[in-house]
Amino acid sequence: METTEFEPGYPKAKYSATGGFRVVESPDDESKLQGQWGNSPADFGFITAPSQEEMVPPLVPRPLPYAPNAWGPAPEAPPAQGTQHNP
Repeated sequence: METTEFEPGYPKAKYSATGGFRVVESPDDESKLQGQWGNSPADFGFITAPSQEEMVPPLVPRPLPYAPNAWGPAPEAPPAQGTQHNP
């Protein structure tokens, strides 16, 4: 059975300034790449995912229709129907 030595950090993807990518298996393969190559599309200004600011809208407090009024007394409860109250 043949054993293979693995290079730490390989295989890895390399990204081109023109938008392409290649997977390299070793430092030797990486040195053979021609042109500009980086470790991320962001190395060349490509946006690959939105930032948190772009994803999360600003939080705006809104009153909830079912929330109790925290600034005043609660309204009086109406009398229960079907009962009589004689003072």
